Amino acid sequence: MKFAASKTKIPNMIIVVIIVSLVVSATLIIMMKHNNIDVQTNTDFVNVFSQNSKQSYDADYFSTIQDLIVEDDIKFALGETIFQDKSLSKSGKTACISCHKINLAGSDNTTLSIKDSGSLTTVNTPTLFNLSKSNMFLTDGNTLTFESIFTNQQSDHFSMLGCTIHELANKISNDSRYQLQFQKVFGDDVSIRLILESLKYYIFNLTSPNSKFDVLLSGHIPALNENEFEGYMIFKSHGCVTCHHGERIGGNILQNINNKSALEFDRYLVKVPALRNIEATSPYLYDGSVNDLPQVIRIMYGRQLNRSYINEDILKIEAFLKTLTSEKFKVKQ
Repeated sequence: MKFAASKTKIPNMIIVVIIVSLVVSATLIIMMKHNNIDVQTNTDFVNVFSQNSKQSYDADYFSTIQDLIVEDDIKFALGETIFQDKSLSKSGKTACISCHKINLAGSDNTTLSIKDSGSLTTVNTPTLFNLSKSNMFLTDGNTLTFESIFTNQQSDHFSMLGCTIHELANKISNDSRYQLQFQKVFGDDVSIRLILESLKYYIFNLTSPNSKFDVLLSGHIPALNENEFEGYMIFKSHGCVTCHHGERIGGNILQNINNKSALEFDRYLVKVPALRNIEATSPYLYDGSVNDLPQVIRIMYGRQLNRSYINEDILKIEAFLKTLTSEKFKVKQ
């Protein structure tokens, strides 16, 4: 009797397993269609997503960029005014925003930027977004605080405006509009310290959240399509994450960009660029010599990874890198 009873239960169990499997499969398909992912022929892609947890994507290498809430609107506005004020430059024609355009993710889409004097910068203008997440500044990475970008004589960025920080402070101090604003924000007179505090507050509140990659890191799986996700896996497995990791996907370590010998290593150390919004911040490399994103990836394979590649992998990594673009700067197709 026991044997007979077990024979009648087995088919029922099989039916239950089949029904559960169909429900799970249907749920995955609905989720993927909702995210515009082709589900016709890619069972491997479904398996990769179903077998991996959120932690396997971000715990070791990445974290999301959070949208900051500006707590002091008046202080933010003061920093923004200084950032955009061309009258503070020697010629009256240049401001911080001349090179760091907000609508271009803090870059200017030119090979080298033009200083107030008319001469060119020595490096391509980097993005200012998410700078609060950085532990070093400027190309050589030797500037460890925001304030020292301006207070160090050799790196005084107000030279871009054709003046020193002291000359700029004098201009602001003699402007009645700024005098009122500083009293309103700080209850104090204009000073170099408060000028830099205002600028820092404004710039450090420039963030670029809500990229497709942030959606993935937040646990909404699958957020990337097949090509993007495969590019992400290649990005990790081929070693790109050695340099490009953290919240900004780079920007926190120094690397030997020219692939020089060990004896020359320190002479050529530069800060690894952050890759967020890379789609919107061409041209690339420190001299701005390359406009094409796939070409930069090819260069990095030879120069940094020292390995061969197939073009299909390059295009998949490009697709992944474009998922790092915030909705604020998404390039219209």
